[in-house]
Amino acid sequence: SMELVQENLRHLHQVKEGVAVVAVVGKFHSGKSFLLNQLMGKQDGFGIGPTIKPQTMGIWMWGKPMSMQLPSGDPLSVIFLDTEGFAASNISESYDAKVFSVATLLSSYLIYNSVKIIDQSDIDYLELLARRTQLFALRSQLSRSHWMEEFNHDLLKFPPLLW
Repeated sequence: SMELVQENLRHLHQVKEGVAVVAVVGKFHSGKSFLLNQLMGKQDGFGIGPTIKPQTMGIWMWGKPMSMQLPSGDPLSVIFLDTEGFAASNISESYDAKVFSVATLLSSYLIYNSVKIIDQSDIDYLELLARRTQLFALRSQLSRSHWMEEFNHDLLKFPPLLW
């Protein structure tokens, strides 16, 4: 189920400038929350812990967007999204695909975090998740265009990916 945090909604309503969304995805226990805390310059941002129990469930947004300035001088609010890890023993591939799809479709920039070297199984799983995301976006657009007679091709494009 989805839970909206009212304080985060208030932060989003206060944003007046452009917005960029950075999401970090990857396998469980690969350091996604730690990486995001480092990117935000925070010691106590997203929850991290020494236990095998995951700290992040679903997709979490850091409360207040970070204010930055583009090289052009224009202000930009950056929103950081932390995601639940993929390939956990108690989580289905279908659930992983949903988390990946939502994170990807919301993102301006997507980071795939991994601990070790990138192997073929990682690439295959990322490809599977990406294909399911494209199908989800296409189905959504076809359903919407049926009623509104418009088709947004940009929704079918993926954000830049950093691995």
